[in-house]
Amino acid sequence: MDVGRCVIGESRPAGPILRCFNVHCKAQFGLGLAEADVFVLLDTLIGWLIRLVSAGATTMVVKKLCSTLAVFFTRFPDKWTHCTRHLICCLCNHRTPPDAIDSCPPTKELLEKATSIQKIVALWFSAIFLEEVSKIDTRNIKNHHFRDKVSLNADEAILLIENAIALPKEGNGSHLDTRLVTEGLQCFTSWAYYSMRTFVAPIPAIDKLKALNTRAMEWLQHDETFETTSEFLTDALINYSSFFTEGVVKLLYAFEH
Repeated sequence: MDVGRCVIGESRPAGPILRCFNVHCKAQFGLGLAEADVFVLLDTLIGWLIRLVSAGATTMVVKKLCSTLAVFFTRFPDKWTHCTRHLICCLCNHRTPPDAIDSCPPTKELLEKATSIQKIVALWFSAIFLEEVSKIDTRNIKNHHFRDKVSLNADEAILLIENAIALPKEGNGSHLDTRLVTEGLQCFTSWAYYSMRTFVAPIPAIDKLKALNTRAMEWLQHDETFETTSEFLTDALINYSSFFTEGVVKLLYAFEH
């Protein structure tokens, strides 16, 4: 396959674009690609994503491309090890090769300047990335490296979630974007459950995830985020009670009473 065939034409609608990818590119994942073509394919996919987001494509279309990028990771994990950091750099700064992400500003700085939709797309990818990896039997010794790769992306995902669910600071004109908060809480749920099921994240990362519980609880006070927050907290308390410290459990009890 000529990777160059999978190129977005500016006038082409999203549906044919994705069909072109599904026919020509996704099938190629199972076959051999020259190393240079692997990176061309990745850059092309990220270019599509950036263009679709800028054009205001529908959630379904953007999530479909996020899913495709997640599949790319499962096919070429050694080529896209720091996928979360790389995608944030590309979405919030400018397209850059995966091996040049150290030249980009720190993730926290990028997220502070990013738009809500850029952060939402990164959150979608982060959650879908875990879904795709979860389909792989990581108990098989041949697949253990996937657990390590997920672990390497944990800190970046936590920074992304932390930014999304941060309460607006009073007096600085910050706008409360409940859609961003909701997507952040849902991504938080994905990482919390995955970490507790598999224990793949390093202990410091799990501790950072646990520390976000208090921040998540603050969104119980907002009508538009109450349902998402309460569902996560209820399910986690039932299935993964060890994800909560004694102090957080006491705060939840106090909130309900």
